[in-house]
Amino acid sequence: MAGLKGKSACLANNGRGEIGGALCRALHEAGVRPVEDRMDPEAVDFAICTVGKMVIRDAGLLGPAEIDELYEANYKIPRLFTERHINAMKAAGKEGLILHIGSNAARYGNPGAEDYAAFKAALGKYLELRSRHVREFGIRLSLLNLGAVDTEFWQKVERTADMTLAKQIIPQREKSLTLQDVVKVVLDILQMPERVVIKDALIVSADYQ
Repeated sequence: MAGLKGKSACLANNGRGEIGGALCRALHEAGVRPVEDRMDPEAVDFAICTVGKMVIRDAGLLGPAEIDELYEANYKIPRLFTERHINAMKAAGKEGLILHIGSNAARYGNPGAEDYAAFKAALGKYLELRSRHVREFGIRLSLLNLGAVDTEFWQKVERTADMTLAKQIIPQREKSLTLQDVVKVVLDILQMPERVVIKDALIVSADYQ
């Protein structure tokens, strides 16, 4: 990973969650300097957001507080993270990449997780349109939509899920992407030429095609 050594990176929530933690470790091993996620961040080479929350239940039964939580995790927090880093990069005159790890639900989705899919899709449209304004500053906004990844995320979802609906959504472990798959793809993206943008890539397990 010689191409990453000496670069700086900030992960949303400082790499909370299994995907975020795996990326933190991989970036450290590659010689990337970690930067704290805060309201006034340092301008970095890479800002990476892995935030997300899913609830599997009849959408008509979700209360306002649950809908607000899904909006916060899947749209508001990632959007604000994006703008903090855009402002930091512009103020420092620094070019950089802001990468969001999204979900294939933004394209396909399932009954029982409509709000999750809708907010993920809204974030994708926001990034697409916002990128046109910031590219003149050398700031790239990229979106990597993943299929199911074998992490504790699904165990958390199961705790409150309607299991009748969840059977159509929760993946079989052997058909899921692994953390190693995700880390490899992300590190490859970070080393792509600066003229390249991952506008809306989709990575899924071949078993689910």
